[in-house]
Amino acid sequence: MPPFYLITAGSIRLSASIGILEPERAARQPLSINVVLLIREHPEEPLSIDHVVDYRTVPREVSRLIEDQHWDLQETLCLAIAQACVDHHQDVLGAVVSTAKTAIYNEVDAVGCRMARLRPEAADFPWWTLHV
Repeated sequence: MPPFYLITAGSIRLSASIGILEPERAARQPLSINVVLLIREHPEEPLSIDHVVDYRTVPREVSRLIEDQHWDLQETLCLAIAQACVDHHQDVLGAVVSTAKTAIYNEVDAVGCRMARLRPEAADFPWWTLHV
């Protein structure tokens, strides 16, 4: 595993068309999304704005994916966000994404899932140990 550091975008709050039930299809619902990116470090280069991933791209990409599309499953959305993050920049070694429907059931705060996409050189990283 090459040297890396983490970038987090926590609690991105959006309204999404998501779910398989009729009431979920009828109205957008609140969704909270967390993203952790594993970024390849280049120890030979000084850290500067020219050598880092722009944090602003994460919420923009998430918003773009959610904006005009219905998602049947959180799992599908999770994977799409993670893959988009990995595809965005060659220094993104992996992305861990969690989504949560925050207003679906009265008896729980949120219902969600967590998934990851890793490049081959990060395949052995224990992504499930990250708090996302």
